[in-house]
Amino acid sequence: MTGGPTFSVLLPFFNERELVGTAIESVQAQTYEDWELLAVDDGSTDGSGEIVTRYAADDPRIRLIPRPNGGLSAARNTGIAAANGRYCALIDADDIWLPEKLERQLPLLDDRTVVFSEARATEDGRTDPYSMRLHRAAGDYPRGDVFAELLRQNFVPSLTAVVPLDLLRKHGGFDERLRISPDWDLWLRLTVAGARFDYVPDPLAVYAVRSGSLSSDYEAVYGESIVVLRLLQRAVSGRAERDAVGRQLAVARRELEVFLRKLAWAAAAGGDTRSARRDLLASARANPSSSRAIAGVALTLAPPVLRWYANRHPPASSEAELASLSRTQP
Repeated sequence: MTGGPTFSVLLPFFNERELVGTAIESVQAQTYEDWELLAVDDGSTDGSGEIVTRYAADDPRIRLIPRPNGGLSAARNTGIAAANGRYCALIDADDIWLPEKLERQLPLLDDRTVVFSEARATEDGRTDPYSMRLHRAAGDYPRGDVFAELLRQNFVPSLTAVVPLDLLRKHGGFDERLRISPDWDLWLRLTVAGARFDYVPDPLAVYAVRSGSLSSDYEAVYGESIVVLRLLQRAVSGRAERDAVGRQLAVARRELEVFLRKLAWAAAAGGDTRSARRDLLASARANPSSSRAIAGVALTLAPPVLRWYANRHPPASSEAELASLSRTQP
């Protein structure tokens, strides 16, 4: 894009007064300095916008864009519409970039390549000694056409991703109907459209995991993964791709079904047959072809039998912990 900066950095935020300044400073500390920062205020009421205004007064590369509250994807799309750079880079208010991030990613970029990197995680202020590589060995991510691998698992941390702006605009940006998996949905749509992926095999950003976040609501995560795959199934045209999406959709339905049944057994074992009934019915809706799901629904007709069965087949401790996590409200 003639006359514009190399990078448009998109920073959406909502009521992040304590954090947004640190994110901005990590962008200002970049060794590659040809960027603009579009800080999109998604209807904050805590004075976050005033913090950004002070940074913008001292740095003309920073622009505050206020908008009514509409969620993360809507705020990102507002930034995409206002961007002037060749590439868009994503950062949230609770993220931190390491200084060489943009400089190290730039040589890998072109007009049809998405570039990402490793990231490290902190949880409630504590730095964890592991990366977000999802149990892959360092340097073991797929490159190029990553459709098959990405279909099985989202391995692209959004806070490290840099995407050609024209590619984002051509394919509609982020789906504002999705609350948990808009990144995965976008990466999948871009691969279907022929985008390539590349990466820097070192951590270039730090990601904050906060208790009660959307990503910790496992039931919602499983459910939205099904939505993403159903949308993708309509978008792919080749038979092989449709079949691959169909197989992964069946896996996702099975995972949600099993997860909900485990929640039901945990609830029933604790005497809460009402919650158990709700989860067993939801399990059957998630995967109506499952004989176990149908049998679970049958058990709801006799609450004493349901409690007896649940006590005879208790979930493992790790599953019980997962069940507890799943009830965390975002």
